[in-house]
Formats: sequence, C-alpha cells, structure tokens
Amino acid sequence: MPSLRFSAIRNDHYIDSKAYRVHLVCPLQQAPYHRTSLLRKGESAEVSLTQGPFYLVLHAYEGNRLSGREVSEVDFSNHSTTAHFQTLRVSLELSEAKPYAVDAAFRAGIAEATNRLSLYVEEDLQRLQQMQPREKALQHTHSVYYEFPLNPTLFVPYVALAGRLGKTISCTEKELNEWQSFFIREFPIAMRECASSPAQFMSKCRETSLTAADLFYVYNNIAVTFSRLIASRVSYAKDIEATTMPDYVGFNVIDNNLVGDCEDGSQLVYDTMRIFRTIFPLTQNDLSRGQTSLCYYVAHFLNKAELWMLQGAVSEERQTHVWCAIMPHSGPVHFVESTGLPETSFYKSIVRAWQIDHAGHFADTMLVDPERPQLYGMPTSTLTHYQADGLATFRRWSLRNKTAINHELKFVNLVDAPLMHPMKLLMRKF
Repeated sequence: MPSLRFSAIRNDHYIDSKAYRVHLVCPLQQAPYHRTSLLRKGESAEVSLTQGPFYLVLHAYEGNRLSGREVSEVDFSNHSTTAHFQTLRVSLELSEAKPYAVDAAFRAGIAEATNRLSLYVEEDLQRLQQMQPREKALQHTHSVYYEFPLNPTLFVPYVALAGRLGKTISCTEKELNEWQSFFIREFPIAMRECASSPAQFMSKCRETSLTAADLFYVYNNIAVTFSRLIASRVSYAKDIEATTMPDYVGFNVIDNNLVGDCEDGSQLVYDTMRIFRTIFPLTQNDLSRGQTSLCYYVAHFLNKAELWMLQGAVSEERQTHVWCAIMPHSGPVHFVESTGLPETSFYKSIVRAWQIDHAGHFADTMLVDPERPQLYGMPTSTLTHYQADGLATFRRWSLRNKTAINHELKFVNLVDAPLMHPMKLLMRKF
C-alpha cells in the first residue's frame, strides 16, 4: 500500500505564524480507506488510492485554536503532486504511484448536490419565517445549517450530523472485539458512578414482566450512564473558544483533551448509542455471560427504542442547545447529555429533531403544535413527565420536511468526513 507524505508547504504572498495540517478525503472508498488522520509537515500515512476523486483538506491553527479550513481536489497520477489553496501550495509525495479510476459522474454531481442543498436551506428558512414560536425566546434557537468550504460553499443542513457514521455500522473483527471490550470494561464503571449497581440493573432486566415503573428505571439508568460515559471524555467549549470561527462542526484536540460544543457532543452520544446497540446482539446465550451480560441487556433495550438528536431551548434563559433522546415505544422519553448528567428541568422546549432511520433515510423534523400548526416549539415536559406516552406525543408534534435530499446528505458526509471515528474518540486514540 502506498504511503502519502505531507512534504512541504509554501506561501508566496506573506509569512504568517499559523501552523498547518492536512488530511486526505477519499469519498468513494470504503472505510477505513475513505480518509486519513491529520498530518503535520513531514508526517505520512498509508493510503489506498483505488477510486477518485480525492480531496485534501487544509487546517490552519493559531496556537491551539483552529482558525480555518480550505479544500482542494488533488491528482495522484504521479509520485508527487501539489494542492493549490487560496494563498498556499501544499506538496505531497507518494511512495508509489498506481493507476486509479475517477468517477466523473460523482465529480459532475457536486454542483447539482450543492444547488439542491442551498435550495433546501433557503426553503427551510422561508418556512420558519412563515411560522411563529410558542415562546418568543425560541425565535433564535434554530440550527438550520453550517458551511463546508468547498468552492462554491456547501450549505449543510444540520440533519446531516445524524448520518455521519453512515447507514450501517461496519468494522473489522479486531475492531469489534476492541469495541466490545471497551464497553464491557467502561460501561459498568460509569453506571456505578452515577446510577445503580450493574448487578441491581441486570436483576431488574431479568424479571419476567416489567411494569411501567421498571421500564422507567431501566431507561433512566441507560440514559444517565451514557451521559456520564461521554461527558467524562469530552470537554465542552463554544466554537469561538476552541476555534476562531463562530460556527464550526467538529471536535478539536487541545493539550490532548477532546474539545467540542454541544452539537459535536450530542453527535458523539448519538453515534455511540447506535454503535453500542449494533455490536451487542442479544441471544439466549448472552444472558448467562455474568457481569459482561450488562452490555447485551442495555443494547436490547436500546433496540426497543428510537434514538434522536434534539435541538431547542434550555435553562431559564432559553439558550440554544443540542442533546439526545432515547424514546421507548411506551412511557416517557429519556434525555442523554454530553456535557454532564441530564436534569429534566434544565430542558424547556424542543424546536427540531434529527435522525437517520433503519432504512438509512434522514429525518429532519420540526416540532409543531398539532392544535395550532402555525406555532412551533414543543414543551419538553409533554415528553418527560412520569406518565407521558412520549414517543406517541413526539410523533403527533413532528412535522417532517418531505423534501428528499438523502443522496445529497450522504455526499456531504463523504466529503465532510469527521477526522476521527467515534470509537477512537472514546478510546482516546487521537
């Protein structure tokens, strides 16, 4: 397999004090060959170059803070190549150059995808202007889109966050064993720190008939434990604190700490729960695994619920926030938080909800009063009070955007591929 080396960088216009790193994106190749990690000048990575086009993403840093990104398509038909950016040129070297195929249709479709996404965002904003919030404070709580620096700029609806992991969870057998071992080791620790003892939890799960109170206990323990696990590994910081950009999607590693805002943290929560419930399939044999059966029981109950990313208003000040929810088919909804343990009273209203469903379709939903459909913003108490039929209520309030942009969102997630897999973030392999 050839090795790609970030060999040099040249700025012909002025001397600056920024530090630069690059990573390669291979949108048409299967994981783990669809991207590299960040490379400093002089560093290299093994790459598979079988199907193009390929894109180099340039990251600029001022101290520890990310200050900008640029994207350029690169040609690997020779041993060395140059990627041209606005003021810089990046030199790359291949240990061996091999012929590869370029999907011309993919490249040609970029303009169409860009236009469709721009129109989707524009129509979404127009729809918002024609509606009214149930509370005036909700007027400025929308996360409609973020920008990715292709040329022209990609306007990415935030629902894309729900599908960055992909429709299906894929991994090697070695990775599966590593991931299972990680959760089998860490999940009981997190549960003991913030909820029940794992033995008590499993004892409740093994009862032949669970009451509504039992199910509340089970799902509350799961939600709190995932919150604890994620919050113990992520340091919260607003985008403008961790970067020099007011609206950036993605984690940063600062002094070996993983730093991100609530959108990044909630995506990590959402992805982690999707991975978890996939890698622990429950069979009769799994019930007699002793302490390790904990993760199988948790996955079993996650698979009997829907997972959503939520965006809305929190605290008395009605601040904008993004968090996650576990929605069992009966009973109340349980919130999962990336910044600490969830407190139900902290969450006031839900404005939007995002999900990728079992069929791989993106759900971009507004929460609209079913009695007064011109009003948006759902009080969280209608989902979380003890006797709530949460999922049924959520569905009554849900107004799903019916414009089909699944293909375009998948394209976005291929190009704007996260730098690190969720499991690498959790296992601190960065």
